[in-house]
Amino acid sequence: MSSSQQILFAETILSVKKALKREACESDSDEPVSNRGNRGDKTKKKARFTERGHLAPPSGPETYKRTVEYAGVLRETISQNPLLIDDDGYVVDSDEEDPERLRDAATNAILDNPYADVIIEEILAPLTSVTDLPTHPTLSRPFTSNTITSLMHQSNDIMRKENASLWKVKRLLAGFCGDYMWIPCGVLLGENDGDYYKTNIFPEITEITQAALDETRALYDVPIEKLHSNGQNGANGDNVAANDVIQVNETQANTTKGNTKNSSGPNGNTKTTPFNPTPSGELDIPVHPFFAAPLTARPDKNMGLPDAEAEEMRHLLQAYVQKQEQVCRGARKLFEGLLKAQRLRQTVMTWARTEAHSGENHDMSDDEDWYDKEYLGITEDLKKGQDEEEEDTTTTKKTRNRK
Repeated sequence: MSSSQQILFAETILSVKKALKREACESDSDEPVSNRGNRGDKTKKKARFTERGHLAPPSGPETYKRTVEYAGVLRETISQNPLLIDDDGYVVDSDEEDPERLRDAATNAILDNPYADVIIEEILAPLTSVTDLPTHPTLSRPFTSNTITSLMHQSNDIMRKENASLWKVKRLLAGFCGDYMWIPCGVLLGENDGDYYKTNIFPEITEITQAALDETRALYDVPIEKLHSNGQNGANGDNVAANDVIQVNETQANTTKGNTKNSSGPNGNTKTTPFNPTPSGELDIPVHPFFAAPLTARPDKNMGLPDAEAEEMRHLLQAYVQKQEQVCRGARKLFEGLLKAQRLRQTVMTWARTEAHSGENHDMSDDEDWYDKEYLGITEDLKKGQDEEEEDTTTTKKTRNRK
């Protein structure tokens, strides 16, 4: 066998040994997996744990877990700590008597251990007191993170956008249904609605009485002073009133007969003309364009479309409004839930911080309220009764020195 063949066989045997020692998740590439899926990533590191179309669960892929026996109990682990190896390449036991050698081996192992900075005892430590909540490494994360705040603002923007879209479509649907887009305020008022807002009705009663007297004078051509004097005369008041009534009745009867004769037609039919107390000539006052009705005040039910297309558009808008209302209700429910979560987490954190500053051995008394300087945006402490202090502005009396 030639030397070249021996070298080839030696390299082949060495490659086989390295392949046996190499873990299945390793590869010759130093680039990590950038996306989920093994397409084009089969030769990269940890490509065995990627599956196309699947995301890794929050607890890590199932292939990462290994069952080990620790303290008589079977446990599943995601990684094993590397062996402690000293500078000479020898394995160091954890019960090594030389502390310096053990410390150097542990320092070298940290470089190969990605979980060296993870302290399980602190992460999984129970909450023994409510005052430890703001400083707990894991339980304080939901109360100090701004994720809920950002989600709340985003949901608020989404809710407003969906409501604005619904309002626009509802306005268009109202036009297709023949409803008015704009009406004057006077249409909504009834005959007696104006009386509900009046505070003093006695001046109006006086005006109504005066108007009735004026109408009586205009109809019967009787002076208003004479009507007033009839009610104020003494013993002869009844006779005068009776004479006036007789004269008025006779005049009214003659007037009625004359009107009847004049209103009779050629066939003998009687035509009556309603009494119109308003003057025949009315002033034509121009209306300012600001108070004029818009062009859409008298709506077109079909919006200029043919009947078939307008009916189809009407059905489509009704279906869209129903779906959009459901979307708006869901967005509002989401926003209210996030708003409640934001309020509750702030309240719990405030309670925990307040509890840490109250009590016998703390810096606050029982009747004093704790305030969060970080939340209020202040740096100096507030002094009790500082606003009530008044500066002593008394000036000393100037006296003239006498010699």
